[in-house]
Amino acid sequence: MINNQIDYKKYVGEYLAIDPDTREIIAHGKDLLKVAEASKRKGVDHPIFHPVQEPGVHRVQVVR
Repeated sequence: MINNQIDYKKYVGEYLAIDPDTREIIAHGKDLLKVAEASKRKGVDHPIFHPVQEPGVHRVQVVR
């Protein structure tokens, strides 16, 4: 599973865009829309988005 492979300390406070086929991180950053645009530029139109939060912090993201 991918969770065992991510160094979460490196990405705290960011969104990860993960290629659903290769399970590789293809883009990351604090702005979800910019991460989505970066993944499209890399040829992945429908990545898996994963927010990385500090332990004990819970956040809800509404995407319209």
